Order: sequence, then structure tokens, then C-alpha cells
Amino acid sequence: MLDAIKEMETKQKVMLVVTVLLFALVGYLLWGMIFPSNVSQPKQPALSAQKPASQAKAPAQAPAANKPASTQQPQAQAPAQQQAPAAQQQPARQQPQAAQQQNIQGAMGLPQQQSQQQMAPQGQQPFNPMMPGQQQQPMPQGAPNQSTIGHPTTTGSMAQPIPAQAPHTMPQQQTVHSQAKTVGGITEVPKQPLTPAQLAVLEQSKKTEAQYVELLNQYQIAQLQQKLVATNAQIAESRLRSAQLEAKTQEVSNQLTGQGSLKPTAATTAAKNIEVAYIGQQKGRWQAMLTSGGSYFQVTVGTQLQNGARVTAISPRGVTIMQDGEKHFIAMPDALN
Repeated sequence: MLDAIKEMETKQKVMLVVTVLLFALVGYLLWGMIFPSNVSQPKQPALSAQKPASQAKAPAQAPAANKPASTQQPQAQAPAQQQAPAAQQQPARQQPQAAQQQNIQGAMGLPQQQSQQQMAPQGQQPFNPMMPGQQQQPMPQGAPNQSTIGHPTTTGSMAQPIPAQAPHTMPQQQTVHSQAKTVGGITEVPKQPLTPAQLAVLEQSKKTEAQYVELLNQYQIAQLQQKLVATNAQIAESRLRSAQLEAKTQEVSNQLTGQGSLKPTAATTAAKNIEVAYIGQQKGRWQAMLTSGGSYFQVTVGTQLQNGARVTAISPRGVTIMQDGEKHFIAMPDALN
């Protein structure tokens, strides 16, 4: 646990030292930007040091003038050798300072200075933000920059011309005058003419609709006819029952009076005395109820009566019988139709 705490304290100290160094570097760079004269003017300690040395050697050279030439030559070479290293040390000291200044300007203000030099008019000094006391001269409005317009921009050793941009033209929009009319706040759009295919489809749809309506009408008529037939059958059945009940009632009444049933005779069974009480169809066969002299009897096609007459045909209009070789048609009364 203590080792971990010590490691944390060590890391904190290292981070503190690195932070202080970074702040110092930033402060140094800012100082160089604000006061560039201190950086751009290198110190010359070698020149100041050479002046006392030359002055000190001047008295020593005066007595040496009386010496022979052979002895003066080595002494003359000595000051020259001493001045050569001093001259070499001066550029050597100036080079690191100049390189440092170039690095600072390249990192902080060199791109801006180059852009300002390109934007500066001809014959004027470009504005440098790192030089105090210099005021930026405004460019005249309406005057194009002669340094950039019409000249290629160079990057390194290769020069690339700036392509001239084509004038931007806006596409012309075609205005279509609408034929829509606004009436009472409602816009009425004119109808477009139909194509032949659409006309054919419309005509076919109309025909199909007419056929559907016709079939529907036929179906409804068939339903009504079916209901009518069922109603007629019920009416005929009720008439038959009523006739049968009436015949039974007559038979019972005759038995009570002692007269008995009326026997058919030549007079009573004649065709002219026979009447039709009911005509109907049951199970696909026509049936009829005949009455004569108060008596009722049910007949079908082929039934032979007691007087020798035979039923030959039955239709909704009446009954046809044949008697003595002659056909007699007994019509259905209008009251029963």
C-alpha cells in the first residue's frame, strides 16, 4: 500500500515538473513573439573582447619596429591568427540564434507573414504582427491584388497555374402558365384528354356494368316468379281442400236427410250440367274438381265418369271431356281465376 502511495506521489511530481517546463516553453515563445528585437539582434561579445586585446597589443608592437624583419614576421602572424578564431566564433554564435528565430517565426507567424506578403500591394512593406509599432496599411477598395491575380502560385520548386473558373450560370427555369381556375377558394384543374387505351377500358367497364344490372334484374324477376308460383300452388291447394270439405259436408247432409247421394242420370250428368270447382297441379299432374247437381268428384286426365264421359285434357283455363264422340270444354269460372 505504501509503495503504491509513493508511486502516485512520484508520478504527481513528474507531471508537475513537465507542466512547469511546458509553461516555461510557452512563455518563452510568447516573449519571442512580443519582443522579436531581443531575439533577432544577437549579442557580440567577441567584438567587445577583441577591442581591449588590440589596444593592449598596440604598445607592444611599437618597440618591435626596431627589430629585424625576420623577427617581426612571426609576431605579425600571431595577431592575425588570434583574430581569425574570433571572426569564426561570431558567425558560429549567430547561427543558432538565427536558426532559433526562424523556427519561432515558422511555427507561429511564418504562414501568416507569407500570406500577408502575397496580399500586400506592390511598393509597400507587408504588415508583420511581430514587429511592434508597424501599422497595417488598408488596401484600396476596387483594386485587385496584382501579386496573386494572373500569376501562378509556387509550392517548392514546382509552379502550378491557378485554373480560371468558368462563370457560374444559373439554370433558367421554364415557367409554365397554369390553366387552373380558382372559383370561391376551390381550384379547378382542367381535365386532360383520355388516351385510346383508357377509353377502351372505360367502354368495357360500362358494358360490364350494364350486363351486371341486367343479370341482377333477371335474378330478381326469377325470384318473384318463384314466389308467385308458390303462392298459386298454395291457393290451389286451399281451393282443393275447401272443395273436398264442401263435398263431404254435402254427403253428410244428404245422409241426414235420408236422400242419399245423388246418382248421376242422363239429365244430371250431361256436359251442360257439369261445372269446374277447382283446377290445380300436384306432383307435376293437373287435377280438377268437378261438380254436378251438388255432387263433387275429383278427376285427372283419363278419368271416366259414370255417364260414360271421359276427361281428355285439363288446363288452367278449364277441363275438356268427350261424350258420345263429341268434345265438350268446361271453362273455369271467372270468379275462381
